Amino acid sequence: SDLTDIATSQVQYSVDNGGAWSDIITNNNNDFDHDWTIPNEFSAFTLIRVIVTDGATNTNNDASDAVFVIRPITAATVLPAGWNLASIPLVPDDDNVNSIFGDDMDNFQVWDLNGGGQGYRRIHNISSGPGYWIATYQEENVDVDGTARYASHTLDLDNGWNILGGLFMQSIAKSSIDVIYDGQTYTLADAVNNNFVQDALYSYDNNGAAYVNSNDFEPWGGYWFMSLVDGAQIVMEPTVAGVGFAPQDDEEASPEHWWITMQASMETSADMITSLGVDEEASDGFDAQFDQFEPPHSPNRHWVSAYFAHNGWDLDQGDLFNSDIRSPLGDLESENWLMTVRTGRHGDVTLTWDDIEIGTPDGYDFVLIDTETDEEINMNDSDSYTYNSRGTHDFLVRASSPPPERQLGAIMEFGWNILSINIDPGNAFLSEGEDR
Repeated sequence: SDLTDIATSQVQYSVDNGGAWSDIITNNNNDFDHDWTIPNEFSAFTLIRVIVTDGATNTNNDASDAVFVIRPITAATVLPAGWNLASIPLVPDDDNVNSIFGDDMDNFQVWDLNGGGQGYRRIHNISSGPGYWIATYQEENVDVDGTARYASHTLDLDNGWNILGGLFMQSIAKSSIDVIYDGQTYTLADAVNNNFVQDALYSYDNNGAAYVNSNDFEPWGGYWFMSLVDGAQIVMEPTVAGVGFAPQDDEEASPEHWWITMQASMETSADMITSLGVDEEASDGFDAQFDQFEPPHSPNRHWVSAYFAHNGWDLDQGDLFNSDIRSPLGDLESENWLMTVRTGRHGDVTLTWDDIEIGTPDGYDFVLIDTETDEEINMNDSDSYTYNSRGTHDFLVRASSPPPERQLGAIMEFGWNILSINIDPGNAFLSEGEDR
């Protein structure tokens, strides 16, 4: 201010380290004493700033010297009817499930993963960190009272499948987590390359009764995550809102890298995460970064599971995989993938492969063979196949590569030329002879 007094003052706060600001109060006088009701939201990157303007319209402002934390004491969400793979984002004041949810719903059950990933068990106490299966008989509005974390947090991993939860009251990018193993800290990408963990993160779509791939840990979410070693840990910490680690788009399909997503669906359930293909960095054996384990099916009795079995790989974590990525095919080569589809009940199952046009290169042929009926479906011309499941059903997916690109008829001399035809029984192509 110069010779005039302050005419207006404005107080604002930011939850993203100054990226965006929201008003707390605006005054048209010299009253600088204000009460602020802290919003029921989470931020580890909060700032306050004051903007003042004098009678001559001169303006100045000042902001907090450092970020500070605001955090809610209550979190709420809606649980759809049926099975939910979920977690609680606050450290609860009381960890008994009836204390947490009993004031919100009458009929519910909470289950977690049995030791070693073999089945589920009903439990009565939960914590913030793991994920759980929560069954409700109708849509329920639920809440939890507790303390929100604001600093980095470490979770121990079992060798094999783990159900993890959203630890914070904000989204955490999967690619931002670190992995600790044998006293060393690794990025997720480096931990995958070292065969400590796998990259896949699976949540559960209650509406479609199917697992889906996830790129973020969300508040209240539950996620399957695979560790390949004993004693690994993961570390999560809050990030500034909007600063993410967006997943990269899949590279364009080529003979060195192509894929097909095989979806198996029934009337009330589905498997949406099964894929096969090739990559120039993959082998025909187990590759931790490509061959993802099939997660245990949900407690829903109407489940569907599509997978590739590899008993010969002799891995402690199991022998069922929802992705089977191999080394590229040679010219005029065929490769078979044996895919099994299991269902929790009998009924019609529809297999679909909608992405075959964008996921595979030109010239490749794909055939689906029903091993029960020997029926063959040209996957290039058709995008689905329906059969009646009685429990377990095997299919072959056969991929065939085209011949090499070869040019016949190079530039000829004027006049007569003699060409020879060489027949190779294993690779019957015309080849050019010498001029005579």
